[in-house]
Amino acid sequence: LEVSGNAPGFEFGDAVPATPCAGLCATSYTWSATRGNETLTATLTFTYVGAVEKGDALRVTLPGFKREAELVVKLGDSSTLVQVQSWSSDDVLTLVFTAAVSLTDAGTTLQLIGFRGPTRGIVQNQRNFTLQYNISAITADWSEARAVETVPPMEKAAVVTNLRMASLNAS
Repeated sequence: LEVSGNAPGFEFGDAVPATPCAGLCATSYTWSATRGNETLTATLTFTYVGAVEKGDALRVTLPGFKREAELVVKLGDSSTLVQVQSWSSDDVLTLVFTAAVSLTDAGTTLQLIGFRGPTRGIVQNQRNFTLQYNISAITADWSEARAVETVPPMEKAAVVTNLRMASLNAS
């Protein structure tokens, strides 16, 4: 948004930032596994505008995903900058990441280690993943992230039947 005027001694400068977004603006997901039900590392890359203060949070829902015994979460290179809560309900894993410190220079890559992808896989352009933020400088409640990229696909898990196992054991 460009703002201008011609009154003597009056200057606007950059009255409005060039970024057309406030809050969490863009995200992308990547998985280390290509097939469902495999232990994986997920990487969530995001862009935010505005300061993220201690106590601000990000909520991610991952349908069909299962948490393993230990979940390691890193923001940038540190595992101490965010605290994580997680729970499963109706086959949906929900993760809430809360900033342990102000994150102005912490980076924008969240790495999650220690869970499994959905057994049924992920179809191309699947849209039932949600990403919300609660950044105190911008909103008083949860807001949906804008410009969330398509979640990458994942093949169905390999199924080994008892008949196949019996034939493998016999050989």
